[in-house]
Amino acid sequence: METMIGNVVLLVFLAAQIVVGTSVIHSKKPYKIVLLAVHIILSLFILAGFASGIYVYFMGIVAGKMFAAISLYGAGAALLLGLMTGVMLLPLKNVNPKLVLVHKIAAFVTAGLLIAHIISLAVKI
Repeated sequence: METMIGNVVLLVFLAAQIVVGTSVIHSKKPYKIVLLAVHIILSLFILAGFASGIYVYFMGIVAGKMFAAISLYGAGAALLLGLMTGVMLLPLKNVNPKLVLVHKIAAFVTAGLLIAHIISLAVKI
């Protein structure tokens, strides 16, 4: 139960990050520094949440839930892709629309896999 509560909190942070990221997209360069700082801080919170979730699986606390583990690992990989593209977008003066698209897709894939992870914990798959 504790892992599901932690994952729901993680999903709330991810939803907040998507909302703030959308606000950053609609502001002109140079970005509003407060929005960008909140977006980056939320990214760090989400990364810490994934690290603790993966630690729980490595310690064997949640055993026998293969789909839950696979969806969490996939969400972590998508999160890392989103973080890498975000870091690549920071110093660019002319933003590449394809890189922004990869950043957006990574965020939504992370959210989708995290929802699948929560459902699989609830259903005990």
